[in-house]
Amino acid sequence: MTVFVKSWSAWSPGIETKEAWQAFARGEVELQDSPLQPDLPFAPTMFKRRLSQLSRMAIQTGYEVLGKSAQIKITFASVYGEIAQQLHIALKLIETHQVSPAAFSLSVFNTPVAALSILSKNKAGYTAIFPGETAFRDGLIETVSTIKSGSDEERILIYADEYIPEEYRKITTAKTMPFALAIRLSKNREGDAIELSDDINSYASPLEFIKKCLLKK
Repeated sequence: MTVFVKSWSAWSPGIETKEAWQAFARGEVELQDSPLQPDLPFAPTMFKRRLSQLSRMAIQTGYEVLGKSAQIKITFASVYGEIAQQLHIALKLIETHQVSPAAFSLSVFNTPVAALSILSKNKAGYTAIFPGETAFRDGLIETVSTIKSGSDEERILIYADEYIPEEYRKITTAKTMPFALAIRLSKNREGDAIELSDDINSYASPLEFIKKCLLKK
């Protein structure tokens, strides 16, 4: 069975539109290692007030590909997850020997996709996976597998990683950059849908996926 990319959205500090990603693919702009985050104008102020850069990027891209058909399952993948929130908790634990329940709820691996589901009222369900440096490839395999097995006709994959706090920079193994990509995969070819290669390993990097698949035309 052939799987198609029905729609996609990507966001990184300074690269926020499809035209900007075209410029990235041509080598005219580079990703910025910056804590800048999307504003989420479609989200209530109180809802987004405490969200991390990671969650905001995941919501920005996921909300765009969901569109009006919000009832669709999502796979969320990340190398480090809510690493800044986790650091904040660790520092407070050292200082006060206590963990705030509110802070903890925003630090778990599924926070970004859970927040997106709440905001979009998407009750279809989601999966959050964190296999390390192969997060994007494994997330893509998981998403494609649900379609090829007949479990889903469509499914969204969101990959995101945020700005690495200075405290962790000397010990991180995967050198990620602040970046999020959401792709809506379908078993049906519609309009300008892009055919996905059967060789998933050729899409090991999400940035290469953008260049080889999404912007190949």
